[in-house]
Amino acid sequence: MANCFLMLCVFSVALPAAILPFREPMLRLFGASDATYPYAEAYFTLYLLGTPFALLASGLNQFIVCQGFAADGMKSVVLGAVLNIVLDPVFIFAFGLGARGAAIATVLSQLASCVYAVRFLLGQKPPIRITRGGYSAAVMRRVLTLGFSPFIIIALDNVMIIAMNAVLQHYGGAARGDALVTCATIAQSFMLVVTMPLGGITGGTQSILSYNYGAYRTERVRQAQKYIFGLGLAFTAVMTLAARLAGPLFVRLFTTDEALAAQAFDTIKVCTLALLPLGLQYEVVDGFTALGLAKLALPLSLWRKAVYFAAVFALPAFFGADAAAAIDAIFRYTMDVLRARGMAARNCPPEDYVAYMDQDLREDYLQAARLWQEARFRGRPMTEEQRRRVLRLKDEIWRRTWHNAGLRQRLRLKYVEFL
Repeated sequence: MANCFLMLCVFSVALPAAILPFREPMLRLFGASDATYPYAEAYFTLYLLGTPFALLASGLNQFIVCQGFAADGMKSVVLGAVLNIVLDPVFIFAFGLGARGAAIATVLSQLASCVYAVRFLLGQKPPIRITRGGYSAAVMRRVLTLGFSPFIIIALDNVMIIAMNAVLQHYGGAARGDALVTCATIAQSFMLVVTMPLGGITGGTQSILSYNYGAYRTERVRQAQKYIFGLGLAFTAVMTLAARLAGPLFVRLFTTDEALAAQAFDTIKVCTLALLPLGLQYEVVDGFTALGLAKLALPLSLWRKAVYFAAVFALPAFFGADAAAAIDAIFRYTMDVLRARGMAARNCPPEDYVAYMDQDLREDYLQAARLWQEARFRGRPMTEEQRRRVLRLKDEIWRRTWHNAGLRQRLRLKYVEFL
């Protein structure tokens, strides 16, 4: 706790100090035009000054939840959210501060969440509290290493939004650039309404998958994933319907301009075309992470983002700025369906593969699977003789099963990673 708290404090000061001198080129890169830059600069500057509160509130909240105080962690988040909703109209309209008022309301809300989290972790209720001393460079390196993968994923998600805005501003020009960026921002706000609860569904079940996977209860892992896939599909189906039925009402929260509202609604409809596979994709990535396969979750996310970046810069050059709106939906659908199929195959227990093997190989196969599970989860390495036996079995399976298998058999057998 002491090491993490220190790192949060250092980053909360270092990041604003490093970014503040470059705020104008950054905002221009993000898609700000001459007309919108003064508002963006006013909001961005004040928000940067409140970075310590934002980082401490979100970072310390994880320590509250991880110690079993999920309700208290939720109170911290709800406090900031409700206060922001209440203060926004006060500072924006009552005090007439506009964009600066919105930033002040946000910073004050983050300050309230930060104070709540710090007071809780300094109190007597949690078993692990904020302390001083005992700092270790090795511990800090481990924390940074574990957090690197989610950091990269989240950072690239934000870069994707920035790239989209920059492309829209460039190809839209002075006449349409601001309107297109506004429409994209409204659509991205609706997508947050979808992705935040969806991330809670899939992320909140990781501990269930991890526990049962470590206990060799693969059937329960598969059953849990079926439920999560079903819940994710049901939620995204409801949100797909809501996008079409309640989309105009959602757009009205941001603008009263008729032409802009109609264009924003069309953008939401396009961006939500692939919500159903998104419900599968979240469980694919979070499921891999829960099963100790984060090394697979990160490349899958990076691959989709690489395709996205290639498309977001290439397609508008041929089809204009309007083509950019469809890119996210098209490539999310394609990549998420592929990932969902791979996840389903990879998580089959060893017993599922036996049916595709010759009778005389099945018992040896199951023994090899048990040896691999013992080595991976219980720290009992195989002897040299066991290792040679497993390798011989692998060669025999590939010779007799793979080369004579049909397409369906090969799709299943290629995921037998322990052989």
